Order: sequence, then structure tokens, then C-alpha cells
Amino acid sequence: MRCVLAALEPTAGGAPRARIWLVDDDTILQGERSRRRLTDLHDVEVFSDGATMLEALRANGQPDLLVLDWPMPNMSGLELCRFIRETRDATSLPILILTATDGDNLTEAFTAGANDFVRKPYPQAEFDARVAALLRNRRIHAKFVEAEQRLRVEGEFRERFIGCWRTIFGSRSMRSSSPMRRSSVRSRRRTRWCRS
Repeated sequence: MRCVLAALEPTAGGAPRARIWLVDDDTILQGERSRRRLTDLHDVEVFSDGATMLEALRANGQPDLLVLDWPMPNMSGLELCRFIRETRDATSLPILILTATDGDNLTEAFTAGANDFVRKPYPQAEFDARVAALLRNRRIHAKFVEAEQRLRVEGEFRERFIGCWRTIFGSRSMRSSSPMRRSSVRSRRRTRWCRS
């Protein structure tokens, strides 16, 4: 099942709203509270299973952040994370895992490609802070990629401009400054002087 929870009001300062996909079959109070809290700040789509989310991922591009519940029927959040990491890296699509486990299992989550985790039951402030940090890192990465592409385009334009300049003006300056041409000019000047 898929549910769109798009917020009606813009964020403070007019900043663009993040697109968050939440894959969680949790219907208890905390899960519902987290959904509503995300909707207050971002545009949220909720999926009750991984298969529906993967169909949307193939059809609609990708969100700014994925929040995956670890224990789910059919496909766990960990299996879903591994599958997504085969085609999308951790900087372009951050993943936050919701888990009720302790200890070494969290190492397994990071190995699968998760960027961060929140252990249930979690304070809402911690959940908000981790979501904000992942979104901030993604925006920084996006700006870096954009700047790198812009510099590459500017460099290619500069190289083409210099190449054209050399083609048009370089040969002229070489001809006018060549030793043979300067010698020829001096010889013609001496000939005119002698005739006069």
C-alpha cells in the first residue's frame, strides 16, 4: 500500500521541501506520530512494504531520503537497503534504518549500506535531528556535484576558446614575428634607401 502525505505549507524561510519516502508497516502510536511529524516539515510518501516502494523507485526517480523499518514481512528493511545499494550510492540517496535491535546487528545495517539508524523507542527530537542531518549532507553533496559539473563545463569552454583563438590569431602573429619576415622587411627598406 502507498499513501502520499504531502504538506500544504512551505518550510520556514521558503526553503524547498524534502521528498521523503517512509517504508514502515508499523501502525502503533509512535510510528504514526513520526509520520505526522515528517509531514509537518517535508513531503512524505508512506509505503507499507518494500515491493511497492521499489516499483515507485523505478517509475518516479528517487526521494531525497529513505526511512526504512528493519522488521517487515516479505522483505526486511535490511534486505531492501542491500538491494537499493546495488544501483544507488549512499550520498545520492541516504537511508535511515528504524530498528529495535541492539549490539552487533547495527554493524550489519551499516554494512548493508545504511547511512544512519534510530533505535525504537526513540525520542522524537533525536529522530528529527538524524533526518535533518542526512538531508543536510545530501544537499551539500548535491551542491558539490553541481559545482564540479559547472567547473568542468567552464574548463571545456575555455579550452575550446583558446583553441579557436590560436587557430585564428596564432598563425598571424607567428608570421609577423618570424625571423625571415623581419629580414625581408629590412632588406626592402635598404633597397629603397639606396635607390633614392
